[in-house]
Amino acid sequence: MEELLDLLKNEYEILAINNHRFFTYQTTYFDTPNLFTYYEHQRQKAHRFKIRYRNYVETATSMLEVKWKNAKGKTSKSRLQVEELPRDLEAHYNFFASNGILNAHTFHAKISVSYQRISLIHKTGTEKVTLDFNLEASDPVQKIHFPELLIVEVKAPGKMEAVSLPYLKKLGQREGGLSKYCLGTIALNPQIKYNLFKPLYSKILKLKNLYAAS
Repeated sequence: MEELLDLLKNEYEILAINNHRFFTYQTTYFDTPNLFTYYEHQRQKAHRFKIRYRNYVETATSMLEVKWKNAKGKTSKSRLQVEELPRDLEAHYNFFASNGILNAHTFHAKISVSYQRISLIHKTGTEKVTLDFNLEASDPVQKIHFPELLIVEVKAPGKMEAVSLPYLKKLGQREGGLSKYCLGTIALNPQIKYNLFKPLYSKILKLKNLYAAS
């Protein structure tokens, strides 16, 4: 992360809110008993969604969110501000129905994922780079920490316009895809099917072993 920040420092600014530059995200993901949304991702369904509750610690804001991904790979989010983690999603039936989810009552809290984030904004305002670290995944009986992992997400109008990509390649990094929900689900349930994610998850385990041995 230090090397990447050093490469980007002249072209990007760090997002700051109320003097905070590190932001803590505490997220609870909802799924059905048979893990419908996990397996939709595993099967690479073209049109899929995830349901999550997210607490933005530094701004003391909590949101219930539906995140959709369409057949073209574009993502969109719908958000509803709430006071606390809901025990029963049926209480927010209208919100979910307006997002095309009529069976929200079958979704329950499955795992929690927390991490810290630094957001970099390109000085032209056309690109955003987020750096997520100190990732931790947990369920009611176990907790797994990923201190060795840095997740970099590049958001730009088009890949050719992403100024950060050449710098990432300079550091030997290549693009890969694995949602934090899927990562946490695999780590907490080693017996689960994860063929789609196996190459990247194997790389993460290798990093974890190297970190533990250092």
